[in-house]
Order: sequence, then structure tokens, then C-alpha cells
Amino acid sequence: MVGDRYRLDALQGRGGFGDVYQAFHLGTHETVAVKILRGDVSAEPGAVERFTAEARLSASLRHPNTVRVFDFGKTDEGLLYLAMEYLRGTSLEAVLQLDSRLPPERAARIVAQVCKCLTEAHGRQIVHRDLKPENIHLEALPGEPEFARVIDF
Repeated sequence: MVGDRYRLDALQGRGGFGDVYQAFHLGTHETVAVKILRGDVSAEPGAVERFTAEARLSASLRHPNTVRVFDFGKTDEGLLYLAMEYLRGTSLEAVLQLDSRLPPERAARIVAQVCKCLTEAHGRQIVHRDLKPENIHLEALPGEPEFARVIDF
């Protein structure tokens, strides 16, 4: 549990700062993703400040190709967390592991969407310091068979 808001259901991955869980929002009954700063990392100088900055910066971005962050706080154990929309689909990294070469048209569509996200971020003086295929998520949405979302600002 993360306070009285989220039930952690499954570990989805581990990143440089923390662990990401599929979670259930107890109020809205929505599936969300919750990233929790690991205790060992929070003891490192500047880690809490960097995580807090990530949460604030990410929450301020509104472009549809950017994952939406909508909550930030502390767990009952005092660990920092941020909650964001849960993305279905797969990472660009996973796609490239299956097929190391994308057709030029497909690659151009993905890059164009990523650039739209970054245009908003750069216009607000925000730089994504870790843009890589692992941080580009692809999902199917109504009317969009392959919609790119940038994560992990």
C-alpha cells in the first residue's frame, strides 16, 4: 500500500532511481503506475532533490506524447513516490530487440511524435537527460495504431 491511495499490484521494472509498480488507485479504481524511490538511493546526496525535480517537471508537461504524472508524495515508510498513468503496450527498446530495423516510415512516425513531446519540454527549459528506446513507450489507442509516449523525465 502507498498511503490510503494506492495498492501496489506488481513490480513492472527497476530504474536508476526507483522501482515502478502497476498499482490500483483506491479512489478512482484506475490502474496506475507508481514509481517509488528506493531507500538505498534516497540516502545518496542529491537523490531526493532529483526525484522531486523529476516529479514536478513531469507533472507540468501536458503534451499527449508525454506520460501524465498526477500525484507525488511519501509512502507510509517515508519513501518518495510519484504516480502516473499506466501505459499498455511496449517500449521501443523491446520492439527493436525483435526487429532491429524499422521501416523508414514507421521510424519517422515515432520520431515525429517524440519530437512533439520534446518541443513542449524544451520550450519550458526542460531537458530529458535520458532519452533512449527504453524510455519511449508505444501503445495502440483508438484511431492511433502506434502512439509514442516519452517517459522518465
